[in-house]
Formats: sequence, C-alpha cells, structure tokens
Amino acid sequence: MTTKTLETNITIFTPKVADYLAFGSLATLVTNLIIITITGDESIFFFLGPLYRVLLIPAVAFLPAPNWAKMAGWLWIFFDSALDIGSINNMDFDLVFQLRMGIHLAFGIWPIAVGWLSNGVHRWSAFLVGIVTAGYSFVAPWVPSWILASTALLLMIYIVISGIKLLSLSAK
Repeated sequence: MTTKTLETNITIFTPKVADYLAFGSLATLVTNLIIITITGDESIFFFLGPLYRVLLIPAVAFLPAPNWAKMAGWLWIFFDSALDIGSINNMDFDLVFQLRMGIHLAFGIWPIAVGWLSNGVHRWSAFLVGIVTAGYSFVAPWVPSWILASTALLLMIYIVISGIKLLSLSAK
C-alpha cells in the first residue's frame, strides 16, 4: 500500500503583504477606539476586535522570533478573538476578563521574543508592550482597568514599528 502526501508550496503571504495587513490591523484598532470614544459603547470592540488581531497573523509569521514565541502570538490572536465572540454571545463579563488576563501572558511572550532578536526602537517597543500587557495580568485585581486600556497605545506603536520592520524584510 502506498500513501500519498499532499504538499503545497503556495506562498500566500510575503513580508510586504504582512506589512499591509499589519497596517490594516492598526487602522481597525484605531477605528475601534474612535467609535468607542464617540459612542461610549465598548461592545463594538467585540465585533471589530477579532479583525484587528486576525490581520496580524502574517506579521507573527514573518517577524523574526523562535517558533515557540510565534505560537504564543497565534495563541493570543485566536484565544482573545474567541473571547470576543464569547462576549457577543453573552458570556459572563468577569469570566471573559479573567481568561483574557491569562491569554495576555501568551501575548507578552511574543513581542518580547521578537524584541530580543531585534534592535533599536523595535526592540524597546516590543519589550515595553510585552512586559506592560503581560505584567498587568498579574496585578489586575489591584490596578484600575484603564491601565490595561492604555496598552492599546503601546500596541499601536508596536504595530507601526513592526510594519516598518516588515517593510525592511520585504526589501531583502
């Protein structure tokens, strides 16, 4: 009996496409925050939140990091997005928040590992967003939630700098 393996070498994403999608992610995140600021309705985030994360999938793939760190980045994307979908479907807010704090530890691992293999401003923006976001998870019961919301600005800065890094990778 012979077995056949299906292998594909189709390249869908390149660093340049990952760059465009990263900036699309940034635009989605900024749109989210503007809508929330104008309307005061945070529930919109549960609808657009998964989109900004999913657009980062190729960035996780192309930014230099060990495979285990990339896996942590993808775990954050999918699990945090699943929590948004759970929120849309009336999952208990406190449970969603507690699970989100746990998954933010995985998020922190990814940019810290990317930063470790990078240099300059990309390194420090990666360290900062990773440490602050993951660190908040450990102190969330005692620290106001607006501190976590402020990490959105750090994430936006990290996405911009990572987009620039992806552009430099596509030029090679």
